[in-house]
Amino acid sequence: MPEFTPAEYQNLKSVYEKAGQGHVFTYFDSLSQPEQAAFFEQLQKIDPVRVHKLRELALNPPTEEGQAVLEPLPESANASIYDSKPEDIQRWYDLGLELIGKGEVAVVLLAGGQGTRLGSKAPKGAYDIKLPSHKSLFQIQAERILKVQELAAARAADPSKAVIPWFIMTSGPTRGPTEKFFKKEKLDELSDEENAIRAKGKPYFGLDPKNVTIFEQGVLPCITNDGKFMLASKGKLAVAPDGNGGLYKALQDEGVLDKMRPNIKHVHAYCVDNCLAKVADPIFIGFAAEKKVKIATKVVRKRDAKESVGLILQKNGKPDVVEYSEVDDATCQAVDPKQPNILKFRAANIVNHYYSFEYLDSMGDAVNNLPPHVARKKIPFFDTEKGEAVDPKTPNGIKLEQFVFDNFKWLNLDEFACFEVKREEEFSPLKNADPAQKADGTFEKEPEDSPTTSRRHIKEQGRRWVEAVGATVKNGDADGGLEVSPLTSYAGEESRRFHNTTHPAEEEAKFVFIVVKRGAFRGPWLEFKNFSLLHLDAIIMPYSLEQALGGSKSNESAPKTQFTQQSSSALSLLSRNQSTDSQRPHDSRLKENKLEQPNIAHETTWLWVFRVWKFQFLASLTCSFSLVGLVIIAANFSEHPLSDWPLTFISINGIVAILTALMKGPLMVLIADSISQAKWLWFTRKGQAGRQLIDLELIDNASRGPWGSFIWLYNYPLGLHFISFGALLTTLVVGVDVFSQLLITTEGRAVIDPQQTAHISWVIDTYSPIDNPTWVAAVNNGIYSSVVDDLPIHCPSGNCTWDSVVPSVGGHGPDVINGPRPNSTWQHDDLDRIFPLDVRLEYNTPLSQVITILDTNNSIGVYADWSENGHISIGEFVVFDIPMDYPRYSFGEPTVTKCSFWYCMQAFTASVQSGQSMQTMATTEKVSYTTYWNSTDPEMRQDINTIPPMGGIFSDIPGFNMKGRNFSAGPLYFYYPEFGYDLSSINSVMHATPARQFTFRWQKPDGLPARESRLELHEPTFFQVWNYTANDRLAWANKIAKSLTNVIRLQTHPSYENDTYAGNVWIKRTYIKVSWPWIAYPITILLATLLLFAGNIYRTLSTNQRVWGTGMLAILMSDIDRSIKDLAGDSDRSNDELIKATGHTIVRLEEDESGWAFRHKKDSE
Repeated sequence: MPEFTPAEYQNLKSVYEKAGQGHVFTYFDSLSQPEQAAFFEQLQKIDPVRVHKLRELALNPPTEEGQAVLEPLPESANASIYDSKPEDIQRWYDLGLELIGKGEVAVVLLAGGQGTRLGSKAPKGAYDIKLPSHKSLFQIQAERILKVQELAAARAADPSKAVIPWFIMTSGPTRGPTEKFFKKEKLDELSDEENAIRAKGKPYFGLDPKNVTIFEQGVLPCITNDGKFMLASKGKLAVAPDGNGGLYKALQDEGVLDKMRPNIKHVHAYCVDNCLAKVADPIFIGFAAEKKVKIATKVVRKRDAKESVGLILQKNGKPDVVEYSEVDDATCQAVDPKQPNILKFRAANIVNHYYSFEYLDSMGDAVNNLPPHVARKKIPFFDTEKGEAVDPKTPNGIKLEQFVFDNFKWLNLDEFACFEVKREEEFSPLKNADPAQKADGTFEKEPEDSPTTSRRHIKEQGRRWVEAVGATVKNGDADGGLEVSPLTSYAGEESRRFHNTTHPAEEEAKFVFIVVKRGAFRGPWLEFKNFSLLHLDAIIMPYSLEQALGGSKSNESAPKTQFTQQSSSALSLLSRNQSTDSQRPHDSRLKENKLEQPNIAHETTWLWVFRVWKFQFLASLTCSFSLVGLVIIAANFSEHPLSDWPLTFISINGIVAILTALMKGPLMVLIADSISQAKWLWFTRKGQAGRQLIDLELIDNASRGPWGSFIWLYNYPLGLHFISFGALLTTLVVGVDVFSQLLITTEGRAVIDPQQTAHISWVIDTYSPIDNPTWVAAVNNGIYSSVVDDLPIHCPSGNCTWDSVVPSVGGHGPDVINGPRPNSTWQHDDLDRIFPLDVRLEYNTPLSQVITILDTNNSIGVYADWSENGHISIGEFVVFDIPMDYPRYSFGEPTVTKCSFWYCMQAFTASVQSGQSMQTMATTEKVSYTTYWNSTDPEMRQDINTIPPMGGIFSDIPGFNMKGRNFSAGPLYFYYPEFGYDLSSINSVMHATPARQFTFRWQKPDGLPARESRLELHEPTFFQVWNYTANDRLAWANKIAKSLTNVIRLQTHPSYENDTYAGNVWIKRTYIKVSWPWIAYPITILLATLLLFAGNIYRTLSTNQRVWGTGMLAILMSDIDRSIKDLAGDSDRSNDELIKATGHTIVRLEEDESGWAFRHKKDSE
């Protein structure tokens, strides 16, 4: 956001205050700095004085002196597609394409509207009118640009210049979504289904993005009825687009004219909601350019006198647009004196205009002089008096807008021209949603300017185009039309070459089918009549069909020609077996009829076979090398950690997928070509030509993929063994992906990785009933000092610290209620007198050191949690050596514990309080603890004061330094949780020596907070400690750690979410695993495919012919409807019914995004 100075702020505020709009600054000081900057920027772009003048002009327009004189435009400024001479239309068309071919034409699209009335929040150009192709208005218009560029490039001296820059004017709400829509990004305004449809195809619909410019029109403030600017919020003006008349100012302000200036001389502008708009119409551009006018406009004839549309006419001797409401009934109903059957004022404005660039570039400040118009609306606003947002129910303000045609009146009649076009060909606005539907699916009222009418008009146009070529739509949809892709035909120009052509009867074909089948049959079929070969660019016929119709025999030379219209009929060819050399056309006839030189059969030698099948040989090598590569990777990386994979930019699974694709694709090619070759060899066998073509159809489908192969196997599982074998392989190749992925997989395995760096966070929470627990810190300090000395700190980050051991009063919240009290004594039910001590140690060290130290000291305390970043957390455990003959003590219900943890802790800490060593205590029969623990519970007091002799690891550690400790009595491993854990599931997990095992169970004391936590240790025998040698210690540590994998499970109460818990250090690493049996599947498929390919080569050599058929063929049949059923797979014809062909004139119908589209050979191949 731009910053502003106090002086700039005061200047701007002064301008608004002088214009009577100072109220917009009411809340300025309360805004945040970014909000102020945004608001300041918005206010800067608006001239309140200009807006005030526009409002006054809109509310009080100047009155014209005298009565306005309305007349149609003069004939010199008029032209109509209805009565213009064909040579004039052709001249304009040629001139328009010439200008486009020179790169002198640009297109401006007015696309600021949203589809609100259509039930969509997306830009109207993104709306889907539910054509079969589901193309949006934007896509339809983009493809028309592509097509007209193609038409112009075909004539241009330099085809690279045939480019039409497309400038799309949006509004504030539509600019962002429009840009995302063209980039194929997801729009929040569209449903997931609509976004999925839109994601298909190329960004910018195939246009070069550098030739598409999206810009934004200006805005004007919304104004109250008393002239005040309305606020949308405290820091934003309520604004609205300035109408389509804002085009001229936006062209200047957004730099569009600067982009046009180097090359553009002619500009075509139109509205996005017209689905029939002929974008950059060459006829219109040529017409306007020839007349050298500044502005030209397209019009359509009014439907009737009452149609409420603006009229293009001359008003007081100037070109103008007059609204329907401004014309009286007599004027509306007046008829043309020269043509009494049409209206005198009939030129309906459709906002489709031509501009010379010179005119647009010369407008200058005149863009600010367009007269404004008032639109009274319900405008949500922020009430500055009440300080709240208001959503009105009735119109409360005005929006000012300008009209794009309001500058027409500035021109002289010789600077303006009008071109009348057919409504059904060029105008179908999308304004309204479809009416509600009845129960039977019909509309309650006739749709008008709705998605249904737009869709219907496009399909009706397509039907008219194909009918112009002599075709009839068969199997059409409910709309009775046909969608023709703009990429196929811009304006039905493909029918021009056939227009008004006559031919001798002997050259006519009774039926002509446009058939090249791509996949499943669907969509309308076109039946052509009265066409001959003279109308076609070429005869499109598989070479093998000539062999079939010519009746060629096995081992005989293939026919050396394609048939022409001079050849015998298909029926006569089927009836006799002869060579067709005699029908070879003369070279002059080839040139005259634009026929292709036919493929000539060669002597079938190995060299010839290799040259012809070089792609197939390359495919066989590709799939073989891919499989070998797969095996090499598997052999070299089997049982290796995934981290050993050397390629960082692609995973091993990615390489497997690539190699599998390189294997599967060529396999499909080899099988498909082998089946296709076998199909044509079978079809051309002697006596085979008269068979039904349904078998040929099935074999052809089998060569195209798994589904067709499955259908073949279903119908003929044992027929034509070579083809059935290929069909079986086609279905099995699908599994190559699966089996290749099963060959090389990854597996997670639990290992200890000593090379990793461990981040150790060691926490001991000690609880004491006395008010000064410094002695506990001393004990823990001794323990920690020992550990720190034993584990060398490896600290690459430099942040490793050993925090001082400091008593922490308050601990874990709910465990200690009121904190310490001086001279407090322990009470059985007095939980507020337990004082916690948190001792924490954090440092980094190699994990190998952790394992070594713990193993050397014969104490596995590695209950840790391995995380993804390579750190472990070790926490909350204590190691004691305590004799097994301690009296038991428990809180709450008695447990089966030989020595409760709390009681053992008291015995240990008693030695600290009394100043005696553990050795001294070991010889004392009874020790009184009354100095720090004054219990009133007789049982408790008895237990406390009866301590049998103790011995163990502390007997030779003066000062409780744990260095050099000797585990003479056998270590016990206490996982030390805080108060509140329910560890009732622990059984048989502690072992001192092989002969002394006991059960440890912790019972939660009554009154402590409930915690849903538990520690589960399965297979507790792994905790038995034996006298392993030094060489066995690491293996023992691994065994212990492995037993903890996925065993320890802690569920934490929210009150303890910051606690540090113990987990395990068993690291789960990913290894590459190879399952060699799976390799048998792709190897088998590869060998079988190579065998099939070899058989195909043998058959080619043995039959001495290479058949060139490459697709589904359809022969012209006498029974058209029955033939369609056959091709659709719905045949009920008898097996003895032979194909009766009456001609073989074939052109092509291909399937593109919009369905079935008419194309000639040069367009489609």
